Amino acid sequence: VLLVFIVSFGVISICLSLGCIFADFSKTHHLEVISEFGGIVTLLITLFYIGISTFSLAFFFHLYIKGVISWNIEVWTYRYLVFLFIFTLITSLIFLEVGKTSLERKEF
Repeated sequence: VLLVFIVSFGVISICLSLGCIFADFSKTHHLEVISEFGGIVTLLITLFYIGISTFSLAFFFHLYIKGVISWNIEVWTYRYLVFLFIFTLITSLIFLEVGKTSLERKEF
């Protein structure tokens, strides 16, 4: 559950900031916006982020189940989630600041 919360927070902040960076208010229909360059970039970045976040945790569990590692899996899971939370928080703040700056520079 915590992984889903962290990844959701990251995806929302990435989408908001990229929406600010690639904002084009001249479009009349929402499907035009999705098919633009910014929509494709957002899709690729969020898919990459979700994949890395999910598969890196699954990789540790896979190694644990196969017997390759014998660490205390609960401790390492919590450490991974704390690391992911800090990484997501820093990345989200950077993305949101860049998006805010980009939106402030746009003329309406």
